[in-house]
Amino acid sequence: MRLSKISKQMAELDFSGQCSTGREDELGCLAQNLNSLSASLSTALNDLQTANQQLKTDIEKEQELERQRVDFFSAASHELKTPLTILKGHLAGMLNGVSGYENHIEYMERSLAVVDRMEKLVKELLFVSKTEETQKTEYKTVDFAEILRVQVAAVADLLEEKKQYLEANIPTHLYCVVEQSQMERAIQNILVNAIRYSPSGELIRIALSETHGTIRGEIENTGVRVPDDAIPHLFEAFYRADISRNRNTGGTGLGLYIVHKIMKMHHAKYGISNTSNGVRFWFELPCRQPIDNSI
Repeated sequence: MRLSKISKQMAELDFSGQCSTGREDELGCLAQNLNSLSASLSTALNDLQTANQQLKTDIEKEQELERQRVDFFSAASHELKTPLTILKGHLAGMLNGVSGYENHIEYMERSLAVVDRMEKLVKELLFVSKTEETQKTEYKTVDFAEILRVQVAAVADLLEEKKQYLEANIPTHLYCVVEQSQMERAIQNILVNAIRYSPSGELIRIALSETHGTIRGEIENTGVRVPDDAIPHLFEAFYRADISRNRNTGGTGLGLYIVHKIMKMHHAKYGISNTSNGVRFWFELPCRQPIDNSI
């Protein structure tokens, strides 16, 4: 190919052409140098295009994360606005002697209940905020079976209050690597969610097992179903399949969202599905053998 044509292509950032290199004079040497320059520039251009594409992807990802953050805090503000409005109405009614607010004890008790709900929500928001921060996380080998047993014991009073029954299949020991406090929080949220959203007298089933190096946990609450179109949204912050669902049960709307965040931290597989007589949450984690430090 002629040197003039190669030069024109290179000026247009087209480095696909190659000069003929059969000559051994100065033109042949120039042709070889142009071929070498063309190859180097082609590699550099490809690297630049790859870097630009990665930068574009990173920017889009950051923009999506920022949109999610804005949506989250917008929803959080909305969730706080309702109880604040109720609380303000109660206080104004009592202070101004509005008809119907004569029984101050009754409305003070209602106001305290509203404050309790707000306190729960603020604590959940703080927890979510901490999970968003870049901080050192301590993963270690723990007995997951024991974690599950402890969390089941912690909700015993709630089970008794709802007059529900427990069916648990938990092995003596089952080890894996997790951030213990975070995973305890996730298991607690799942259990409380299952108990709260099942009617009185129903059965809560819990199972933990290991197959081919993978731990699988299942928590099923009976007597209730979730609309199929709602299932993909259950891990979203403040999502309600039924608009009154969380307020009637005392939930904040962040329980499963926090579970989702913790499971993602552990690169776990997880999900929710309807069963023949209820709703099942499941998760899978890699199994690890305990470290033997004995002498």
